[in-house]
Amino acid sequence: MTRVAAYDPGRIRDRFAMVGAEVTTKEIQILNAKEWKKTNFNFVEDEIAEINSKNPFQYHICETNNQGWHVIDNLRTLKNIYVRGVNTSKNLKPSTARLGKSLDKNAMVEWIEWAREEKIITMPQGKWSHGITELNRQLNRFVMKRSSSGYKYEAAEDDDHDDLVMALVVLCHFSRLRLLRFGKSAGVIGAGGGDPYDGYLSASESVNSKIKKRFANLGYNTDNMRINIHYPG
Repeated sequence: MTRVAAYDPGRIRDRFAMVGAEVTTKEIQILNAKEWKKTNFNFVEDEIAEINSKNPFQYHICETNNQGWHVIDNLRTLKNIYVRGVNTSKNLKPSTARLGKSLDKNAMVEWIEWAREEKIITMPQGKWSHGITELNRQLNRFVMKRSSSGYKYEAAEDDDHDDLVMALVVLCHFSRLRLLRFGKSAGVIGAGGGDPYDGYLSASESVNSKIKKRFANLGYNTDNMRINIHYPG
């Protein structure tokens, strides 16, 4: 399992959300969720460092739309935690989503709804913490709306807060790109009839195969060879 933490900083002194999970190739198991309300970001960053010191996450991803880059810089330089950034957008082209620097919020929320139904995203067993309870509440209050131009989008009902949902969206985006492995069968969910994440995974597998073939041509036994490919960002 790979431990992943994702953050939605929001605006200064507004709300700051964090969701942590253990991710396998087939499942996202939510571990915890925490929300800070009207709290100084320096204090939040101190708490994140403390949480991480007790049981470190292998990956940290932060939304960059509002104060994200400020948080990323502080965690990198002051707390020695390497954090990746991702921008939230909509109507992204598959080629853009595959790069990993931006995500389509609406498509991701739709995918999360499907993944919850299929038990790919699971909540903790036993009594839920306040953060997990709030995350579940926010997820259940998301509704499909339609703009004046006819475009459908996901939004929190009655302008409710969605900070924890956005942190989960960031976590799922990264997990789909780097960790989950479904293949083509589950690829069309939540991306308007074509899933950019499947193309990314197929490309990864193609590169892996080519590398193994080169080693085999040099006389190496590649039957149990494992290739780790690092993608920038």
